[in-house]
Amino acid sequence: MTRSAAWQSPWSFGNNLRDIETARRRLVDAIENSSEGFAFFDPDDRLVLCNTRYKELLYPNTDIDIEPGAAFETIIRRAAEDGHIVDAEGRIDEWIADRLAFHHNPGDPWIQKRSGSQWILITERKTGDGGTVAIYSDITDLKQREEELTTKSNDLEEINKRLKKAQEQISKYIDPNITEKIFKGEFSAELSHKRTKLTMFFSDIKDFTQFTIFRGDGSDSPDMGWNHPAVYRG
Repeated sequence: MTRSAAWQSPWSFGNNLRDIETARRRLVDAIENSSEGFAFFDPDDRLVLCNTRYKELLYPNTDIDIEPGAAFETIIRRAAEDGHIVDAEGRIDEWIADRLAFHHNPGDPWIQKRSGSQWILITERKTGDGGTVAIYSDITDLKQREEELTTKSNDLEEINKRLKKAQEQISKYIDPNITEKIFKGEFSAELSHKRTKLTMFFSDIKDFTQFTIFRGDGSDSPDMGWNHPAVYRG
């Protein structure tokens, strides 16, 4: 290597340091302003860097600071002892052992239930030197929508079971083909002169009146919906 190639002016060296510092500052700013919780632990499992969002998700509604150099086990133990981890209740030491095992050998992202009905998606990855990067994402809204859809699906399944049962009971009195058309909203006929008789039959069928449509003319007899499409009330 020639002297000219090896020699670097102090001005050039100073510019390089400023460039490095600028890049570092931009990276820290990007991490701090992320909507996800971010933490980086060194190979000895001590905290190097984390953003404010990580602290908020780890210790919600508390003013607890996490200093660089803190051990990962100490950080998660405090969260468990303060009651922030639902799965750790009544089994803190066992939970910590399981959590450390996953932290040291991370796999697929997993979901952690927190206090206050909060759900956190945790993703951990190992770095080339043995450190660990952790990303915490609040997915509470997604879990709530999932639970709402599950509830609606279960309700709809229950309604379908009751409709099927009512259909089977009605089939004892009238043609099954007509019954099927009635429940599909496809049947239309003039049955007014038979309505009273049919009503007596149907009044003996458990839950059937829950699926009928009552007239609005003040009469006591229900309109069985012969001229109406099937109605689902969710």
